[in-house]
Amino acid sequence: MPTAFLDHIGDVSDHRVPGMVTYPLDEILLSTLVGVLCGGDDWETIELLSQEYLPWLKQFLPYKHGIPQAQTFRKVFRLLKPGGHAIVNVAAMPVLRGDHSVLSRELRRYSRDELRARLEAAGFVIQRLTYTNATLFLPLAIARLLQRRRGLRRESEADAEIAVPPAPINALMTAVMRLEALWLRAFDEPFGSSLLCLARKPEASPS
Repeated sequence: MPTAFLDHIGDVSDHRVPGMVTYPLDEILLSTLVGVLCGGDDWETIELLSQEYLPWLKQFLPYKHGIPQAQTFRKVFRLLKPGGHAIVNVAAMPVLRGDHSVLSRELRRYSRDELRARLEAAGFVIQRLTYTNATLFLPLAIARLLQRRRGLRRESEADAEIAVPPAPINALMTAVMRLEALWLRAFDEPFGSSLLCLARKPEASPS
């Protein structure tokens, strides 16, 4: 989830004074996203949740100065351009928890309603929210049910989850996912292994 999010924040402008910034913008935005998805509905709670998950967050960004205080989150969010968009891609459906969840150090899997509620509570307007990877749902559900019954592997033993399959199978799966991508241009999916959301920060109210 975080790597997908980080791919989209490079173009976000930081209007703070260069040389007087303690907390980089990408660290603030990643902390905010994780805090909201973990249930934070105010900046103080987001700060506490970010502190709790700081060792996990450091896998993605340095956090040299640690987690910002709630007041810093509040100030930076006010600087984000009204009408700007955020793309959120998270793991979906708790029934799909398996070895992959261990390998990716997954915090949780979301339902559509849960993700919508979390983002709207943070002040975002949802423009589109859909499940993805529906074509893989049935084989994933069966495989991960068997994994949970067996007992999930340790992270060091779960490398098979990201192994590239034999060329014919890989080509078939690539073709299927391309067809699904075409479908998603026009239609939402009712289930899948991920949730993809386009959210917008509301325009500032006229004074």
